[in-house]
Amino acid sequence: AVYLASWRGTKVVVKMVKDDRLTMKLNASAGKPPTAIHDTVPHEPGAPEVTREDSEADNEEWELAKDELLHEIRTLSTIRHPDLVLFLGACLDSTPCFFMVEYMEGGDLEMYMHSQAKKTGRLYEAPLQKVLKWASSVARALAFLHGCRQSVIHRDLKPMNLLLTKTLDMKVTDFGLSKIINRQLGKSAGKAGAPKMTGGVGTWRYMAPEVVRHEEYTDRIDIFSFGLIIYFMCTGRQPFYEYCGQDPEQVLLAYLRGEEPRPPLPDSVATKNLRRLMNDCWHVLPAQRPSAEECTDRLAAMSTEKSEGCRAM
Repeated sequence: AVYLASWRGTKVVVKMVKDDRLTMKLNASAGKPPTAIHDTVPHEPGAPEVTREDSEADNEEWELAKDELLHEIRTLSTIRHPDLVLFLGACLDSTPCFFMVEYMEGGDLEMYMHSQAKKTGRLYEAPLQKVLKWASSVARALAFLHGCRQSVIHRDLKPMNLLLTKTLDMKVTDFGLSKIINRQLGKSAGKAGAPKMTGGVGTWRYMAPEVVRHEEYTDRIDIFSFGLIIYFMCTGRQPFYEYCGQDPEQVLLAYLRGEEPRPPLPDSVATKNLRRLMNDCWHVLPAQRPSAEECTDRLAAMSTEKSEGCRAM
């Protein structure tokens, strides 16, 4: 569970393992409980506290969630970058343990896109310059994570894990499913020099096919998700909407059948160079997908192109 709280007079976000058996007083100085702002469903910043009397997770599930939280704390405490949500600290000797990060007033990308669509009554297609700005922030964050001495694969990149400041700058968050790799262990593991892993992680609609099939994978699974996120920014549509509607499981079944569905990219979507980048990011062969560093360079070059909207003129 994630809560909006106050720390030394500053709004912060506190993340902990949700346990309704405990009385939480994170905002005791204000004489009121913390405000829930995100609990696995789309949220509004400052929304009323949500309590679930029927939320009785068994001990095994609670321990798994606790292990995930501790992993996220270990990861966040070792990395810092302007395009990552800022880690402020953690308390491990409390029950439950928790950590704090900066409060991103603009909410997440998915919420922002939906709110803009609600204002106009139609799908919101972000202007090209905004897409390039956001995508560049994510690409820089991935380049940093993948390039660390102990490389970090996010493994759950999606719009809800991309947060916005009040001025709509974007930062990457949520490292609960991330994987830290010792790059030295991967010298013989392939072209990129990174060890390969197996196992299903991530969110269905943004999950790379090799993860769904429990095949070996590398940091290029983040690049696959990145391409789909750019598509969402440009079109306002969730990836594969025309393929599975509201049932993303249909995409998983297609992957398991050996099919390789991809979102359509007509000429009316974005620019030629941005469409090419999306296609490259979700290439069938992971080794053919660009690195995060290459994505950063290509987006920087595109930012010089003159265009007023995400649709080609």
